Amino acid sequence: MDFQTQFISALKAYCTLRNIALDESFFARPMDVHDEPTIGELDVFWKEIMHCSGDDLLGLHFGESMQLAALGIVGQIITTSKTVGEALGKGASMVPLIAEGFEVSSEVIDGKVKIGIQASEEISLQYPYYHKAMGDFLGALIIHELDGLIVDKMTPSQISGSFTSDTLNEYCRVFRCQDYRHSKNMAISIDMNFLEIPIITSNYKMQQFLQTLLLKNHAVDLENGESLISRVGAYIMGNSYLRILSIDDVAANFNLSSRSLQRKLKEEGSSFKEIVDHVRKELALEYLKDRNNQVKDVAYSLGYNESSAFVRAFKRWTGTTPSMYLM
Repeated sequence: MDFQTQFISALKAYCTLRNIALDESFFARPMDVHDEPTIGELDVFWKEIMHCSGDDLLGLHFGESMQLAALGIVGQIITTSKTVGEALGKGASMVPLIAEGFEVSSEVIDGKVKIGIQASEEISLQYPYYHKAMGDFLGALIIHELDGLIVDKMTPSQISGSFTSDTLNEYCRVFRCQDYRHSKNMAISIDMNFLEIPIITSNYKMQQFLQTLLLKNHAVDLENGESLISRVGAYIMGNSYLRILSIDDVAANFNLSSRSLQRKLKEEGSSFKEIVDHVRKELALEYLKDRNNQVKDVAYSLGYNESSAFVRAFKRWTGTTPSMYLM
């Protein structure tokens, strides 16, 4: 499967998760290397997605949520990179395979590495929806693709872009940075020390296990409209590796405020806390079915800093300890 096909497949799954009704004929078209959608077609498509979702930052949110779906794309980068610097360099060289007309560059300025995301002038003028969506997507993906694969999350020292008063706070949240500058092109500045941070390739193997699990269990039925509880649960599960998303993160990805999300979940008879607890339980039970997964690794994968906290939660869920469950 080529990168463009993987991208379109991941975008379809994300639109389903967001309950965005789209023209299925676009997704049904052949996607071999000789019949990829043109930039013009993608521009129309992104315009439709933004209109149907009411989310002008959908490209940004898609990039933020892309970690598990992107494993097929970034997997070979991760497994052949020893450090963040190597991973970013290899990833930059692959950007044209995912986003035609875009390139990612880097330069060192005052001890910081400035990662720039640019598209040709023609694309920015003729295809504004594609330009905005893919620029946002690439920026968010750069920040979030290594979550769980390095000890600390990537946190930029400064971000640049064409932010507005209505969108600035959301860009700052997704990019994990409050220091910003207004500019025509998007750029992300990180401390040079980040480049030397090692990639934890063993964590990548656990991520692959989670990806396989999600595909096998079909967390969201793509053919039927699912409840918000199901869609929120599926989103949390798909982004659960080494972290449990905050309600602010989840609400923003569904284009809702935290209060609105809580209210809608309550109307369906649940709460954000209950969904998070359910996701952790389901993942724990699935992880432990594979006897190669150690209890301490499962605890760590679910975001527990201490195995004892995981053991207490597991006993609350099942009435027994993980060790007894494995017997």
